[in-house]
Amino acid sequence: KYRMIDPPQHIFPTAAPPTMPHQTWKQAATGALDATAAAIPVALGGVTIVYINFPAQFLSYGVFATILLLMLMHAVSATSARPMAFGARLLEATALSAMLHQFVTYMPAWGLQNKPEILLALMCVVGMIAAIVNALLFLTGANKYARLIPAPVYSGFAIGTAILLLFSQSKILWNMWQSGSSGVMLLSICATAIATNLIVRNYFTRLPASAMALVAGACVGTIWVALGKPLDMVMVPGQALQLPWTVADFAALTASTVKLNAMVPSLLYNGALLGFMVFINMTVANEGVSQLDDRYATRWQHAAVALAGGVGAGLGAVPVAASLQTTQIAMRASPMSYRTALCIAIVCGSVLGLGLLQWAALAALAGAMLIESYFMADVVALKQGLRWIKGRALTVGQKEDLVLAATVTITAIVFNMIAAVMAGLLFGLLLFARRNAKKPVRFEWTGAQLHSNCARSRTELEILQQHGDKIKVLELEAELFFGAVASLDRSLQLALQNAHTVVVDWSRVRNVDSSIALSLKRAHRAANALNISILHAGATLQQGEAAHFLAQHLPHAITAIDLDRALEIAENSLIFNAAKDNPEATTKLQDALTIFKGLSQAQRKTIETAMPKRLYKSGDTLFAAGDESYEMLIILYGSAGIIVRATQGHDVRLTSLRRGAVVGEVGFLDNTPRSATVVAQEDLSVYVLTRETYDALCISDAEIMHKIMQNLTLDLAVRLRHTNKLALARAEV
Repeated sequence: KYRMIDPPQHIFPTAAPPTMPHQTWKQAATGALDATAAAIPVALGGVTIVYINFPAQFLSYGVFATILLLMLMHAVSATSARPMAFGARLLEATALSAMLHQFVTYMPAWGLQNKPEILLALMCVVGMIAAIVNALLFLTGANKYARLIPAPVYSGFAIGTAILLLFSQSKILWNMWQSGSSGVMLLSICATAIATNLIVRNYFTRLPASAMALVAGACVGTIWVALGKPLDMVMVPGQALQLPWTVADFAALTASTVKLNAMVPSLLYNGALLGFMVFINMTVANEGVSQLDDRYATRWQHAAVALAGGVGAGLGAVPVAASLQTTQIAMRASPMSYRTALCIAIVCGSVLGLGLLQWAALAALAGAMLIESYFMADVVALKQGLRWIKGRALTVGQKEDLVLAATVTITAIVFNMIAAVMAGLLFGLLLFARRNAKKPVRFEWTGAQLHSNCARSRTELEILQQHGDKIKVLELEAELFFGAVASLDRSLQLALQNAHTVVVDWSRVRNVDSSIALSLKRAHRAANALNISILHAGATLQQGEAAHFLAQHLPHAITAIDLDRALEIAENSLIFNAAKDNPEATTKLQDALTIFKGLSQAQRKTIETAMPKRLYKSGDTLFAAGDESYEMLIILYGSAGIIVRATQGHDVRLTSLRRGAVVGEVGFLDNTPRSATVVAQEDLSVYVLTRETYDALCISDAEIMHKIMQNLTLDLAVRLRHTNKLALARAEV
């Protein structure tokens, strides 16, 4: 009944793969230094959050393992098509710390002694499970669903992590003071680190604030050490470098007294949750950087990086993931490349090899992280919450976002970050389902409110004015998932009532769940029973799943590249049926050629004799933009499309022309070059009125040309009036 319209190949050319700008090793080294200076203080902060659960001497082990993991992950990332800069994740570190706190309470029930070596072994196992889960999620393509988590969940995580970071670093300072460290010394070191951070952020914005704060605090600490005051360092001076896995008691986990049926499920659950958290942050960071330079890693490359994290977790490192902020810092000097990643790995190794962290005071790191917790919090969400408390007006969406962020934050503080993650994901999913279940259909139009850009005769426009409401248009939007099925069912059922054709516009849809297929299949079955056609338009216009979804679940559906083409198909069918049902409402050639209306048979024969016929094959160019306008064409059969060159460099079809339409009349009348290219969409037959013929007929048969010009003017007026009526009908909705 319909012919599917595909775009010409030259309209949507395949984008060439992005080219990597040239980068020197010097530029790569500059970016690497910037990135490492930003990454290492945060990595050290993550280590202190996790290793607060262990004796003080274990801290150096954790720092050693984490810096080695940074080296490994950057080396692996250098082989990827999407190199990234990595850093320890404070959110995941806080969650892992909460897991360890839970394990301490579970260990007696599992048949384990509460020893730090055994707890360390549990931490390594959970980290390796998390890395495997992370890799599997990338291999299964789950990263495309990461964007479905509402932004307020991340706001809640940020605020909750900031508060927990404030507590953990304050606890470190308290423990050092309780151990005999001078309060004045600790206060001076922290105050120096905080002040330096604020000064750098405000006046030296290109410098890494956390690194400079750590260095300044370390300098003050060195002065106190020179004065004979004992001071805890991030890595104990003179201590042999040792990895945590060498002291972890893995053998205790497999002892005969251990209740594996209780321990293993808990480890798997916590490892899966931690892996999912790392996966989400990896996905967000990779997507954010890829949007800057259009380079994407394969799922296997993502999985390789994730498994490298598993190796580090087995050694006793804290969770490390791709960092959007650190990568953007590395890209300030030049694009992120394999050279930059390798240089970061080398710089991390140099920091360890030179023993620089043995001069970093733990109090300086605590001060740097205290001020970092302030900047980590989502200030926008906090300000909106304050406005709400003061009674200021907020939209419903803003209130929902604040409730979600507050739920995550309070859960993190009152319980722990594990519970906050679960609460955030649960409430985020419910909020997502609620928002998308309310209105999967953005607009509902009819053919009396929308029309294609196809230029039509007065007769066809009259038919569309009388029967246009039988064309129904549903414009879908957002993410279509299970929560939207019931609402979409209702919209489709209403659209099928008294319809001739239903057009479903997918141009605003990026992601769609398979449950939506059931709703659409029901609608197609109902439409077939009523002899109603359903067209799907615009599924390929978004970089999402709509086109693949239709091909998989509705392979025989009628599709069009965009809404304009779908409307043209629907209008043609409606006009054809109206002509069948009502012989007087015909689209015969003599009625379609409204330019000849009012002419007598003799006058019509005179002008038809003066105008030669010309045939074009589908794909032929009638004339190109810039050509001289020396003739006007009148379409007898077939159709043509008007093509213009867009600013992006590709061709775009503005409208189509069918029989009875006049082509090139404006340029013909004002003698200006063609403003667009006209291409035959199918085999085409036209009358040709040249300027010579026009001038001759103006002299010999002025009455004929006067009538033709009058008909041209009337056609333009009818089309303009029809467009105005449609615009008014849409405005009244």
